[in-house]
Amino acid sequence: MLTLFTAVGHLTMQKTEYGKHLPIVRVNKKEYAVAPRELILWSGLAFQILTKEELLRFYQAGIKHQNLPGDPDFDYILRRLLIRGLIVNGTGCTAVDALYHLLGQLHITPVNEAFHVRLFACIRLWMNGRLPLYRIPHYLKRPENTPMEVLILKLAQHLSFSVAELIGFVDPSALPEDSDLTALPYTSDAHCLEAPVNPENIGQTVLDHVQYPVLEGIANLYLKKQIIFQK
Repeated sequence: MLTLFTAVGHLTMQKTEYGKHLPIVRVNKKEYAVAPRELILWSGLAFQILTKEELLRFYQAGIKHQNLPGDPDFDYILRRLLIRGLIVNGTGCTAVDALYHLLGQLHITPVNEAFHVRLFACIRLWMNGRLPLYRIPHYLKRPENTPMEVLILKLAQHLSFSVAELIGFVDPSALPEDSDLTALPYTSDAHCLEAPVNPENIGQTVLDHVQYPVLEGIANLYLKKQIIFQK
């Protein structure tokens, strides 16, 4: 069995009345303050999908880098974030099943990242010595998307879908070979998937192979930092 983890929500910094900046993770309309160890673990899963072993290595490196005192109890912090709903996990016999059980009930929110935001972030990284000057053009350019990824973004900008609903909605076989997305290929009575996804029965659902491209497209958009997940 394979278990995968990822983060939900997005991080903001909230200024307190004493002038300090407090890290806050926003999930839907709720706000959760996170302690330094929680922030390290959550940030390791932001735009990442990791196994527990991979997450543990990231957490240990973060604790060492920040030189935090005390016992870095990884399992306690992980369990606390799972209970609070700031991270989620999914288990399956295969990587595809684990990925679907991880993402199935989450909702997709596009990241509206303007060019000036990326430019400012690159300048800050360069000034801090974390990004060579010659690499800035590479990071300023948004990665190219496949037709499936373009379609998923287009749908997510206009409608609210869970991952399971989106997988059951989109018919990959109807996707135009060119990138003309004027006619959205979604399932209908005449063109339905052989194994439609039931969002209320995530744990028992096994994807049909024709649905893999949709799940892959969603995961790739997340890794490209173009969507976030909400509950």
